[in-house]
Amino acid sequence: MTEFFSDLGLDAQYLRIVSKASCGASDLGECLAARHRMTPADISSWQRQWQASAREVERIAQAAHARGHALSASEAYLRASEYYRAAFYFCRSDPSSACLIENWLAHRDCFRKSVALGPWHCELVEIPYGESSLDGYFFSPPQDGGSSATLIGLTGIDATAEEGFCLIAQPAVRRGFHALVFDGPGQGSSLFQKGLFLRPDYEAVLEGAVAWLGARPDVDPSRVVLVGRGEGGYLALRAAAMGAHVAALVADPGLLALDADICALLPKSVLELAAREDLEANDVLESILAQAPALASRIQSATIAHGAQRAAEYLHGLARYRLDGALGQIQCPTLIVAADHDPLSTQSLEVFEALRCEKSFLRFTAAEGADGPCEGAGQTRFHQRVHDWIEETLLPLHH
Repeated sequence: MTEFFSDLGLDAQYLRIVSKASCGASDLGECLAARHRMTPADISSWQRQWQASAREVERIAQAAHARGHALSASEAYLRASEYYRAAFYFCRSDPSSACLIENWLAHRDCFRKSVALGPWHCELVEIPYGESSLDGYFFSPPQDGGSSATLIGLTGIDATAEEGFCLIAQPAVRRGFHALVFDGPGQGSSLFQKGLFLRPDYEAVLEGAVAWLGARPDVDPSRVVLVGRGEGGYLALRAAAMGAHVAALVADPGLLALDADICALLPKSVLELAAREDLEANDVLESILAQAPALASRIQSATIAHGAQRAAEYLHGLARYRLDGALGQIQCPTLIVAADHDPLSTQSLEVFEALRCEKSFLRFTAAEGADGPCEGAGQTRFHQRVHDWIEETLLPLHH
């Protein structure tokens, strides 16, 4: 659809921000104003202008709060949180940078102020994880009448628990579900503060989350749904294939491997060098990434999230993130989602065909305005169709 930036990485991230207007976490006018102030294809300009937008909207929130306008303050804090996330997005390749730390902390702080002032019932939670814990949020619907169905949301590695509110939690709560979102290993506070890296056996992460939910009297453990978006689609499939006890599963999209789109973006020769653990791969990669700053930022930040020292080590380690032969072990009803022009969706049909459980397939198209990564700007259509499927799937379990 519309291209706002010539650089595909910047364009995709801009659309990601604009799409949050559907949940109130961005404003189209504010996004367009920020875009007009930016120097095209300049990541430093991107960072400065989103930070400027975030600070301006945060001041609006503070003024509204001071004058007793709680809802207006909540709405502005939510938008400021998203703009701060945009400001640090391309800074994640350096975990110690002021750009990352300052904007991430502001992103989290504004989000927490937003939910505290808004209509959402939100608890800040800590999910047990080995000797540490995973920070997250548990949302409840208003006037909950007892034990309810619950969605566990898994987002992409480049997302935060706070972003999971729009991507998964808010639409679920509006429909009467509980929702749990958290920073898994390699994400948000788990990475930036606790140094926890992504792990291939993600079922170990889900075990703690499912057990934590099962101990709550307001959660029906027989009606827990796992929803993965972006790379979270792979993580959700992996956890379900390895025995995570959930009533239903949504994978948006279906991924056999975590390197689905990275492999398509890099020359085969580089991937072959990395597969052999040939150190020459790092030198070749550096020359390629010097010409593609958005791609460079993505690979460098993923390298850090995976706990690798250099990019070639990260690429080599991706071989551990594959589901060859495991999909047939999933037993719960499963919905596989695909979208036109989403590089991660190329494996969705193959995943669907490999499933042996009760299964459904949804495709979103450019013609309906729902193409691109995670359905791009078509978030309303996505949530309507996916949540209708969830409600119909859980209906026989209602009691």
